[in-house]
Amino acid sequence: MKITHNQILACIQQSSKDDSIKFSKSVEVEEIGHISILELSSSLKTGINGTFVFRSSLTSEITQRQVILIKYLTKCGFALPKLILSGSADDELIGNWYMTEFVESSFNNLDQKQPYKFFKSLNSILNRPVLIAKLLAELHSIDITNLVDQIEFESNSFDWHEFLWTRAKGIEGAGIDDVLRWLEKNEPKCMELCITHGDITSANILIGPDGPKIIDWEIAGLAPASRDVACAYLSISSIGSNGPKPARPVFSFIGNKLSNRFLKKYQKEIGHSLDLSELLWHQVLYSMNRLFWAARNINIEMSENGFTSVENSTKSFALIDASQCPFDVDLIKEITGISIEGKIKCLTPDI
Repeated sequence: MKITHNQILACIQQSSKDDSIKFSKSVEVEEIGHISILELSSSLKTGINGTFVFRSSLTSEITQRQVILIKYLTKCGFALPKLILSGSADDELIGNWYMTEFVESSFNNLDQKQPYKFFKSLNSILNRPVLIAKLLAELHSIDITNLVDQIEFESNSFDWHEFLWTRAKGIEGAGIDDVLRWLEKNEPKCMELCITHGDITSANILIGPDGPKIIDWEIAGLAPASRDVACAYLSISSIGSNGPKPARPVFSFIGNKLSNRFLKKYQKEIGHSLDLSELLWHQVLYSMNRLFWAARNINIEMSENGFTSVENSTKSFALIDASQCPFDVDLIKEITGISIEGKIKCLTPDI
């Protein structure tokens, strides 16, 4: 059941104490989880006017943690969308919610029919690893002393370890149990914590008029820096990994060059080298999570109407073949020496 415009509008009017706020025009609700893009207008001079992103979650802890973290990072001057409003709705479908500014941005699609745009987009993509490295280094260097002292944040802190492990253990197949044993045996000890985003991909870094801003802080929390570095490294190095088989070696070469450029720049920004064993361990854990989502058969696709979620309609246990995830299967084998072959079964499709 989708959240309607009227339900969202009631939340905004109540929180802002401005009943004059209206939808300036009919805007479709785009949902990736509980996310809506709204265009609002108010008759008050100090009212809310413009385009905004509305997010809600039925889990109060998730929303509370996001709001506290966004306020804290904004105070620290970090690059993220400005928080406009937040609140808790009586409507059970919405629950806790918050609204941020909408960052006007565009995807860096390679348009080969227009040479100027092609090379401009290509240049942006080639420089993206450096940008991600700088943003992560800045995020991870933020002092967390005052944040940890906030009881609300501490009590609602995100358990990154349980989150990733639950999904890694949510699949089965030839070699999966061996990889899980490898992860348990080689888990790093005493990892230093910092503020981490948890889902650093190009899609979550928007380039607007005021520069880059990171969005989607749903699974952010205190965790080892390697959590973000591994996620970004895999995202960069796996570009085109599921493309046409003849082209994969080329994409693999480009991905390796860009990911190594990212890692080198990140280490330069923080002033020291990362623990390689810790980074590799996080890469394996993230690859297991990527296999989970592939087996769960959830995809986010871009259509003419915006983002749409395409999922396993039967909600039954989904199956994929390991050959459908060549990048992650190969990376796991390269690091652990363990082969994952044949069918991979998702045990928990409703996570």
